[in-house]
Amino acid sequence: MSKKIISLILLIGAIIMFIPYWFMIAVSLMTIEEASSVPPHFFPHNPIIDNYKEIFVELDFGRYFLNSLFVTLSLVFFQIFLCSIADYAFARLYFPFKNAIFLIFLSVIMLPGIVLLIPKYIILRNLGLVNTLTGVILLEIFSVFGIFLYRQHFLSLPIEMEEAAIVDGASVWRILWNIMMPLSKPVTLSFSLLVFIIWLEFVPMASHSYYFSRKENHSNSNSPTTRSIFQ
Repeated sequence: MSKKIISLILLIGAIIMFIPYWFMIAVSLMTIEEASSVPPHFFPHNPIIDNYKEIFVELDFGRYFLNSLFVTLSLVFFQIFLCSIADYAFARLYFPFKNAIFLIFLSVIMLPGIVLLIPKYIILRNLGLVNTLTGVILLEIFSVFGIFLYRQHFLSLPIEMEEAAIVDGASVWRILWNIMMPLSKPVTLSFSLLVFIIWLEFVPMASHSYYFSRKENHSNSNSPTTRSIFQ
C-alpha cells in the first residue's frame, strides 16, 4: 500500500474523529431551537455567545474549573505517591500474608461504585468533612487499580539492579525513588493521564446538575458534595 493511500485513510479517519468536536463547538454557538432542530445543523446560522456568558457569569464556571483542577492534581499526586509505595512493598518486600492482602485489595475493584456511596458519605460525616474539597480528595486518595498497575510493572523489572544498589548501601527508599520510579515513567504517565481525565470531568458534570436543579428551584436535590464545591 502506497504512502498516499495510507495518508488518505489517516486523513479521512482524522476528519471523522474531529466531527463530534466541531459539532460540540457549533452547538454551543446556537440558540436552543437551532441546536435541537432535526436534521441537525453543523454550522450555526446566527452564531451567539450568550451561552458562554451564562456559563462564566451566572454559573461562575471559572471557580468550578479551578476546584476541579485542584481536586484532580491533588489526586494525581497522592495516588502516584501512595500507590508506588504500596506496590513496591507488594512486589519486592516480604511480610506475612502479602498475597492475601493484595487479593483483598483487588477484590474492591469488583464492587460497584454505587455500593460504596452511602458508606463514604457516613465516613465523611463522622470526620466532619461533608461539604469540603478535602472530603472529596480523602475518599479517593488511594487507587486499587494503581496498586495493581504499579505492582505488575515492578515485578517486570530485573531485580539485579536493586541487589546491586543494596550492595552499594542504598536504602529501600532510595531504591524506590532513584531506581524504580525513574524506570516507571511510562506507567506513571499513563496512570496520571487516566486519573487526570477521569477527575477533571467531575466538577463540570456536577455543575450541570447544580445549574438545572437551581433553575427548577429544587434546593434539596443537590448532593452535599456538589453544594460544598459550588458555594
